[in-house]
Amino acid sequence: MPDQTCVKCGGELDEGILNADTSNVYWSNRVRVRMFQPSAVAVKKVLVCLKCGYVEQYIDAEMLRRLIAESPK
Repeated sequence: MPDQTCVKCGGELDEGILNADTSNVYWSNRVRVRMFQPSAVAVKKVLVCLKCGYVEQYIDAEMLRRLIAESPK
C-alpha cells in the first residue's frame, strides 16, 4: 500500500476488509431498483486510521456509474 495518511488527523492508515453481519454495500438513491437486477455495490477497500479511528470505504465506482446509467428514468 502506498504511504497514505488520515485526512482527519494525519495518522497512519491500515488497510483491511469490513465484515458486516449481512453485507456491507452502497445503495445509491439514483439507481431505481428493477427485479432481478443488481442495485447495490459492495465495498471493496477499507482504510482505518490507527490514531483516531476514522474509516474510509471505497466501492467500485465504475460499477456504480454503470448502474446509474442503466437505471430506468
